[in-house]
Amino acid sequence: MYSLYDYAQMISSRRRVELYTEALRQDLREGDVVCDLGTGLGPFAILAAQMGARRVYAIEPNDAIKTAAEIAEASGCADKIEFFQDLSVHVSLPEPVDLIISDLHGTLPFHGAHIPALVDARRRFLKPAGRLIPQGDSLWLSVVCSEKLYKRHVEPWAEAPGIDFAPLRRHFLRQPSRCRATVQQLLPEKFAWGRLDYRTIENPSHQGSVSWRIEQPATGYGLCLWFDGELTPGVKFSNSPDSPPLPYSHLFLPWEEPLDLVPEQWITISVDARFSDPGYAWRWIVTVRQEDENGPILQHLDQTSE
Repeated sequence: MYSLYDYAQMISSRRRVELYTEALRQDLREGDVVCDLGTGLGPFAILAAQMGARRVYAIEPNDAIKTAAEIAEASGCADKIEFFQDLSVHVSLPEPVDLIISDLHGTLPFHGAHIPALVDARRRFLKPAGRLIPQGDSLWLSVVCSEKLYKRHVEPWAEAPGIDFAPLRRHFLRQPSRCRATVQQLLPEKFAWGRLDYRTIENPSHQGSVSWRIEQPATGYGLCLWFDGELTPGVKFSNSPDSPPLPYSHLFLPWEEPLDLVPEQWITISVDARFSDPGYAWRWIVTVRQEDENGPILQHLDQTSE
């Protein structure tokens, strides 16, 4: 459960707030009814009310919503906002809405029950011609080639005489973790492995694969995943390693063992994020072949999260 400090950290990112504010300026129309899904401390609900929304329904299961109501009162717009402390799937709104705004990302859009909640809200709350912020996310990956980053996540302990941490290491190798990767810690190649369109998405699970010919020698230690978000046409953001920092980390999927990547070899990577209430199970597969996508297999790893 997030603390008030965690929610405050989210709104401490000026760039994130500015981007969502610009998206609201473009999409919000005078007199709109708005749903703020996962309102947290309520900044976007308050902005929508201040920008001309007739009514805002702010939904948040965390106790932080009580502080959000206090902030709305102090900001002079409490009369326009109705707060619901509950999971959105348990909420019924008194009227359909013109706009749903949400930011339920973690390291990726596959964060808890974010996508199922958004699909449910779109079906039950949104008018047929209603709008969404964000509209979608694109998914990206690259190979981690930093031993230091790898060890930080699969061996995050100090050596102690007489203690064998191998069982703990095996658990970490099956555990996706948050990381802050730099471009220097990744291969130069980056690949899109999917796109989520929240205006039409129905399935909260997603699987994607990418293949390419290795161009330069390297040792690979796992995968770094991130996303590019489209709030509304022309208003985009990214938590990619080469973008200005945002509150979202990257996701690290470690390999069971380092792989030597040799030029002219062919590598195929598959990532499967499978929704299993209340979260996600992950599977990540890497296959290295001798010459092309049909060549003899040289290295193969198939891992699943615990």
